[in-house]
Amino acid sequence: MVKNISLLLTFLCLFISFSCKQNQEIEFNADKTFPDATNLMELEETEFLATLESEVNKDKNAIYAASLLFAWNEIKNAIGQPIISFENPELERMNESSSYINVLAKDEYITRVEIDLPQITAEAYFRKSLPFMEPFHKYEVSFLFKNDNVESFGLFGANYNVALLKYYKNDNDFAIELIPQDEEHEILLIKTSFEQKFALIDVIDAYRDKIQSWINNRTEKNSWKYYLSDEDQLKVPIIEFNIAHNYTNIEKSFFSTTEMPHQITKMFQQTAFILNENGAEVESYAEIAEECVEEIEEEDLQKPKKLFFDSEFIILLKRRDNSYPYFAMYVANAELMKKMEK
Repeated sequence: MVKNISLLLTFLCLFISFSCKQNQEIEFNADKTFPDATNLMELEETEFLATLESEVNKDKNAIYAASLLFAWNEIKNAIGQPIISFENPELERMNESSSYINVLAKDEYITRVEIDLPQITAEAYFRKSLPFMEPFHKYEVSFLFKNDNVESFGLFGANYNVALLKYYKNDNDFAIELIPQDEEHEILLIKTSFEQKFALIDVIDAYRDKIQSWINNRTEKNSWKYYLSDEDQLKVPIIEFNIAHNYTNIEKSFFSTTEMPHQITKMFQQTAFILNENGAEVESYAEIAEECVEEIEEEDLQKPKKLFFDSEFIILLKRRDNSYPYFAMYVANAELMKKMEK
């Protein structure tokens, strides 16, 4: 693998069966770049999200990839009948979501539907390489994320080839862009305060409003908040994981079209992700099977900014021409970070 390459790879398959026969699982092989696969049941502090609208628990990491909704959309089109009711609110949320639309250009992902009644198979796949403009510095000393010592990368001083300040209120409320070579895409890190229960889409929408207000409120006195200076410092924890998960909260639930009821018999997803000084890499696969059945302002005194992602923050990989990401992660704890001894 070429160094300094940020690679985004998402593979998704939705499998629909209209009979009770045994479903054949589609094989998923993660690249050797990623860690060995772990079942989500073995992790206590991480969860998967089906949509940006899904509820997030502030204390748990949350992982989202839009490929699930790409494939669900293909399934809806293949069924060809209006879906009129859902037993499961999360599946209904998937059906109603529009935040995945146009998050990738038409030539950046592939979908495929195979109809072999009584079975329908739908797949969605995308792979995106986002090398940074140049690599970040990897720190040799440990970085404290909450109470855990982890590995990290970042920079000291301003380097507009690798990072831009997108928003800054204070050291606990700011956003940074890590600059990829692909000018149509961006990697955003947002640190702010979070409610105990929230949805990623609400944070993203609020971030857009913050940006506009921030731009409008620039003055000569507070202009230091609008750029990186030679005294500012950035630190980002290194994250890597490869997780497999069955959405047991959705499996076995029913939905109905105008002609017949259906049941989700299987919903599986595997996602692998790395964020380090060279870039971000992500790979995601999913499978679904169903059966037909019956605060206060501070003084604007200039000071060095400590842009430390040492508590809850969000990672977004997105196109610049769309408000919503094709990959997002809420980072709440160090469970998926590379640990470092003191």
